[in-house]
Amino acid sequence: MTTETENQEQRTLGELMDQLHGLATSYIFPYLSKDIRYSSYTFNQYNILFFLLKCGPQTISMIAKQSSVSHNAASKMVDSLVKNKMVRRVTDKKDHRKKWVSITAGGENVFRSLKDLTIRVYDSLLSGVPDELKAEFIEVLIKVNCYLPHDRMDIHTPENENNPIL
Repeated sequence: MTTETENQEQRTLGELMDQLHGLATSYIFPYLSKDIRYSSYTFNQYNILFFLLKCGPQTISMIAKQSSVSHNAASKMVDSLVKNKMVRRVTDKKDHRKKWVSITAGGENVFRSLKDLTIRVYDSLLSGVPDELKAEFIEVLIKVNCYLPHDRMDIHTPENENNPIL
């Protein structure tokens, strides 16, 4: 059972992380918006690319569910991404009706520059923090990192119907 103090600590942690993330995204979102505006893909397609990057190959049904769109809409978005060589679509060997979608090197490159920007933004945001405190922060983040999911994003997928976050 969680105590009121633990609940408050969790809330404070969430608020502090939100503040740091909010500062970072205030720099990152304009870049992302510009990137999307001058590219041939939509925000939903960008979301699909990110989902595939973090979670690996997915079926059209899984993509539709994660994107909160119909199977038909997801299929059309994937068609466009295939055409632009951002993803590849492969027919399941056992069930020929099922299509698996995976990100290509071209799709991964979309996120390479975003990751570089994100690292630069956090580096800049934390540049005023004293080195000793920064070292402590890194040490805590390394310790916390082992408790975080690494092979899949903790998101709402068909295999994870009861996600407490969403």
